[in-house]
Amino acid sequence: MSIRKPDDVSHLVAEYAFGGLLLAFGVLTMAGSYVEDIGWGEGGPGAGYFPFRIGTIIAIASVVVIVQAYMKRNSLRESFAGEGGLGRVASIFIPTALCALAIPFLGIYISSGLFLLYFLIRHGKVKTIRAIATSFIIIAALYLVFEIWLDVYMPKGPLEDLLSLI
Repeated sequence: MSIRKPDDVSHLVAEYAFGGLLLAFGVLTMAGSYVEDIGWGEGGPGAGYFPFRIGTIIAIASVVVIVQAYMKRNSLRESFAGEGGLGRVASIFIPTALCALAIPFLGIYISSGLFLLYFLIRHGKVKTIRAIATSFIIIAALYLVFEIWLDVYMPKGPLEDLLSLI
């Protein structure tokens, strides 16, 4: 347990923040799904049927997180991340957010490959040439599985659209 300084973020605040963000995501998913048909029709489930239920599960789970944090509030007063801890959290969160934001522009394969490359080098301490090879092999395998064998549409950005012309 790390002793909390006045300017540190406590576990309680982190739990509330995560629960709140998760709740917002769940409600947003439910609202977006509600625009579609969330019912069951003659042809089976509507377009929003499963996303609405997943959003509901996420929203319920977030309420559970918030309630549990409230019930354990006295034991969650210590620092969420000690000396340098927030930097470590940011070194995971920021690249993850950037990867998600890059998908519409670079496509899922290129953004995921860069994301994997970053983690292999930064956190896995893998040598650059090996990290490049590993990232390429994994992304190529994912491409084969989803695009070729399963014929599943994955988001492609303009760069991947250009590469498909080659």
